[in-house]
Amino acid sequence: MGPSRRWLALPLALLLGCGGGNSASSGAASAASPAFVAGGAFVADGAMRSPRAQHTATLLADGRVLVVGGTDGAGVLADAELYDPLTGTWDLVRALHDDPARGLMMDPRGRVPTARQLHSATRLLDGRVLIAGGIGIERADPRGMPVLETLRSAYVFEPASNTFRPVGSLTTPRAWHEALLLSDGRVLLVGGLDASLRATATAEVFDPRSETFTPLALSDVRAWGSAVALGGDALVVGGADVGQAAGGGWTVQRFPATNAERFAGASGRFGPIAGPGQGRVLAAAARTSWGALVVGGQVPQGERLAATTSTLRYDLAQGSFVPGPSLATARFGAEAVVAGGSVLVLGGLDADGAPLASCELYDPARDAFVPFASLLNPRSDFAAVRLRDGSVLVVGGFGPEGAALSATERLR
Repeated sequence: MGPSRRWLALPLALLLGCGGGNSASSGAASAASPAFVAGGAFVADGAMRSPRAQHTATLLADGRVLVVGGTDGAGVLADAELYDPLTGTWDLVRALHDDPARGLMMDPRGRVPTARQLHSATRLLDGRVLIAGGIGIERADPRGMPVLETLRSAYVFEPASNTFRPVGSLTTPRAWHEALLLSDGRVLLVGGLDASLRATATAEVFDPRSETFTPLALSDVRAWGSAVALGGDALVVGGADVGQAAGGGWTVQRFPATNAERFAGASGRFGPIAGPGQGRVLAAAARTSWGALVVGGQVPQGERLAATTSTLRYDLAQGSFVPGPSLATARFGAEAVVAGGSVLVLGGLDADGAPLASCELYDPARDAFVPFASLLNPRSDFAAVRLRDGSVLVVGGFGPEGAALSATERLR
């Protein structure tokens, strides 16, 4: 297939685009938990201290939610916040300390707080949270001006002390990547944008015991892809050779010859697999009992990209893809939350690039998407996380006018 190009209009002066299907922020809920059922409703919850989009939201073992970084629409954020589900209130992490620096990601070279967006945050088996990469600011140039760049720094958040500390560097600067917790406790980081803001063919594994990163190679460059952990293995679907356009925004230069690959945890290698015939970017993906469900995204139509209602089912036993049930609304950059075999698809952007409030529920008994309650606020570039009581917290994002939101809501 020849180059497929579309200039993406972005709501952010930094031109850092809509957040794709990176679900590393929350992780998949257990398939043994009760399924979502139609009839629930979203209700307004406490507002964050700062409006933000392109952030991460991670459920901690004690039930709180850690939100890290993002952008407020004017710049990149260094602050993190903690949500208490019992009170519905937020606290800045730095405000919990006599020395605010203990509640920030402080670059050890110059004691500068690191601001980042389009990063990943993954809860480790021991309860800590790995924050890795992103686009942000952690140093100044010789004139003292902040440098916006793709980051290779990584930190862990310690819930017991509400503090961050550095854990070395990624082998490659990366942002807008996928991050997956494997069953052996390691974290797999896949693709994304490199230091030149171009898609990379690299990946790496973080070992929480040694706190080191080991480089890996993909079969092709991939940014804006989707990934799902399959126990100790992983599935990577879609993605493309993405780069920043000279006039602003982003362009897809090329789709990989093979649109899917599999990571084998035992060998530590990626290999191409027979994937869907059509390229796909900015899709949501969810782990299911039979494999994985890939939802929506953008697909090539002639010389442009178009939002799609199509979905894909990956059959783990057969190792193959088949078409899944269609969405009612074409969408890309949506969030997907799993419970009891059902998959709730929230928000994202429609065919015209406008934020969506609509949600759809995949019902495994019907093998179909069914209508579901709408969000109170249309949102893109937000985060959604399933809490311990089964409710879903929806956090921040960009609203219809392109402004970052501090508003949150909760599915009861």
